[in-house]
Amino acid sequence: MRFLGRRRKLQPQPQPQPQLRKEAPREKLSTIYQLRNFGTNYKRQLDAVVEAVDKNVFLSRTVGLLLQGEHLQVTELAVKSLDMAEHPDLKIQIEYARLRNGVTAFGKGPNPGSTMLVFEVVHTYHTFDWSDLEMPMPIVGKCFLAAGDDRQLFPGPKFPMSHQLYGFGSEMKMGSIHDNVTMDGGSLELKADFKPPSWIQQEAYSRIVLPGMHVASFLPLSLQLVDEWSSNTKLQELLHLTKIRVELQEFRCVPDRNFESTDIQRKVLVEQEVFMAINLFNKKTMIPHTMYDCVIPEVGPTFFTDGFLRTYGLEVTLTISNERTLTFNASVFIELNVAQKKVEQMKDEEVRRSISSYLGDGNGEPQRIFHVMKDLRNVESTANGLLTLSGLNADEFTGKSFVRQKRSFPWRIVRFGERNIPFTLRVSLNEHVRFLQSNECSAVTIVSPGMELSEFVKCAFIVAQSFEDASRHHHVEDTEIQLEQIEIKLIEGRTESGIITTDETILLDNKDLPSIRWSDFKDTVAGSPKARSITLPQTLFKGNLPANVKPYVICQRSKFQRSHLMECRLLVRFLGQVHAFEWPHLLEVAENRM
Repeated sequence: MRFLGRRRKLQPQPQPQPQLRKEAPREKLSTIYQLRNFGTNYKRQLDAVVEAVDKNVFLSRTVGLLLQGEHLQVTELAVKSLDMAEHPDLKIQIEYARLRNGVTAFGKGPNPGSTMLVFEVVHTYHTFDWSDLEMPMPIVGKCFLAAGDDRQLFPGPKFPMSHQLYGFGSEMKMGSIHDNVTMDGGSLELKADFKPPSWIQQEAYSRIVLPGMHVASFLPLSLQLVDEWSSNTKLQELLHLTKIRVELQEFRCVPDRNFESTDIQRKVLVEQEVFMAINLFNKKTMIPHTMYDCVIPEVGPTFFTDGFLRTYGLEVTLTISNERTLTFNASVFIELNVAQKKVEQMKDEEVRRSISSYLGDGNGEPQRIFHVMKDLRNVESTANGLLTLSGLNADEFTGKSFVRQKRSFPWRIVRFGERNIPFTLRVSLNEHVRFLQSNECSAVTIVSPGMELSEFVKCAFIVAQSFEDASRHHHVEDTEIQLEQIEIKLIEGRTESGIITTDETILLDNKDLPSIRWSDFKDTVAGSPKARSITLPQTLFKGNLPANVKPYVICQRSKFQRSHLMECRLLVRFLGQVHAFEWPHLLEVAENRM
């Protein structure tokens, strides 16, 4: 007799839970800034520079600046904070420091007139004795050493909040990856991409924003499957975005070599339930701006004093569910520098002085800057990354007179039309999209061999008043502007054993050019309700950098240097006069590497 056993009932297999992909721990750094005033004693400043180098820290940089006739020194120290203990009087210490610096509540402060490092967006207007109209200069976002109303540019700071909370290198990782979000183990990435406002010229690493800016306008968010392979089952499974939360974090820190004294205050900008199906067939799904339409509130700027720093970060959290009713949160963090707006007017004669005076010190005294670093050969490899990030390139003390980096080039301004309206040409050479570089108003542009001029040369004429606005008050002629000639040449200079040689190559010499009229100036100019501009067609710049041009090289040991200068000249004619606009521009030729 055959006995039939009972058929074993199959148990459902547990489904994998979505989980955040873990990473190797990063080196955490505490950033300390020391501001010291040595009055008029330049010798004391030199001694202090050497003293700063002798301190046993992960990285140090000292910048000596002359401000209001006094020698100020800013020392930046990066200290390993992985093994730091929390300060025993944490709350009392931070409370005292924030109140002393005017941070009485979230986003308040700093105290006006304090000596500090502060982020500002500067609107500068060029004024003239011969016209009541102003010519707007490029709007620039920078970090300044501020003492009262005087300012000096300071190179940095760079990501102190990210380095202390999440470790060095975390500032470049604006996203998170979650595994097991689909039935067969698919992984989903949430990614943010900082898009600097086009009307603010700033360094690529600065991430400067202003109160009132819409978060979605500078921080696009995307979701995408990151697996190298995808099964049909995985692609057919739908995910649903059900909630979004945006939080502004204020980071307060009392820097110390031995203890962590930090405090984070939070303000929710938006938190709302949404419904959006995420189709995995799409390589990338962009989160609609309307789902996180919020603005940076009216808060005080990012600033650093001797003994206290305040900066900001944004954290965006998405709640996502799948068809198996599994729900998980995906977050992304990005550190920001909130700036304060500063407006200044500059007379024509001030702009025509040295670049140093153009930036506002006005007294013509020499200024000095020092970049000082310890020998990093015995420091772990992460130091090399930090070295690159900070742009430090000196391994010994050097002191030389310097001219501050300009906020904008003082382009030639001529009188236009019968009513002497300011008229100028503005050139930008770093807005190409082949690779990412700084979008500041810089005299140096990184290029690669063989690039077309039309890729990176952008020219725009600007007139301080539009034809329509001028016509409302007076009868004016619609003046014709004839473009006569565009000439661009490349000069390669080499220095070897003290001998300088140069080679010159004509890249463009175009005389077949169109004419334009005053009424063609339609584009608005940032910072000015009256000024208008017109951008010259890129088809006018038909030419290429030589495919065999050698890269930029500087070698201290062999005393060899190779660099490139691009000289440009544009002739225009109106009202019977020819006006020449000329501008030199340094090119740093980079090798193409895959």
